[in-house]
Amino acid sequence: MRCEAYIDTRNKQENKRIYEYFLSRKSEIEEPFQGTEPLEWLELEEKRASLINVYFPDPIGYEEEDKWAAAQEWAVPTLRRLRSAIEPMLDDYMRQPEV
Repeated sequence: MRCEAYIDTRNKQENKRIYEYFLSRKSEIEEPFQGTEPLEWLELEEKRASLINVYFPDPIGYEEEDKWAAAQEWAVPTLRRLRSAIEPMLDDYMRQPEV
């Protein structure tokens, strides 16, 4: 299970520019996750989109019903942290003059 920021504006070049901008501010984005789960940065060069993921610390599937509640308890605040970390960076990016 994971929470992710899926970067896809339907324009591959714009997606890559956004990803590069986020990557240039990686330490700020990763700060809320220090000492917890590491973020996984995937540019997906051959694809249109890019991703920033954070994974639930334990493997979980349909069979591990006993972990579902813990996964839900993890997912909500983790997604909030990820959004809170990325949203100001996206706002900053969008305020930049076009190059």
